Amino acid sequence: MLSPLILAHALQWVLRYPPVRGVPSKVSTAAENAAVRYDVPAALIIAVAKVESHFDPHAVSSAGALGIMQIMPGTARVLHVADVFSIKESMNGAARYLSGFISRFGIRQAVFAYNTGHAGTHWQVAHSGYVHAVLHDYHKMRMATWR
Repeated sequence: MLSPLILAHALQWVLRYPPVRGVPSKVSTAAENAAVRYDVPAALIIAVAKVESHFDPHAVSSAGALGIMQIMPGTARVLHVADVFSIKESMNGAARYLSGFISRFGIRQAVFAYNTGHAGTHWQVAHSGYVHAVLHDYHKMRMATWR
């Protein structure tokens, strides 16, 4: 039997971060597990994955970013992501990275910092198509209109 405290925490989590629908099940499961582990909305992790790689775990960018979350090799080492092509490892690393930025700057600037690879003081958020695309998908998923 679960304690009332555990049940209350679980209910709070479900209300705060509802399940994400309309994405590949492996992606959704990995994102939801990473979200719980690092206290980052699963919908945000999935929105980043959609914009970064269109959910392709084997994506490689011309700049050298790798995997579903398009993590640069140096960042992967810092985040202790041994296999950037593993959906689970990549999403855990990305969630850990986003979590640090979110706690310092909030979601909008965290998305910008994730994309640029740094947390500089001169934010260009208002002019970032990347930030707009991620936040648009994030809000759609949060409102359960993800298609």
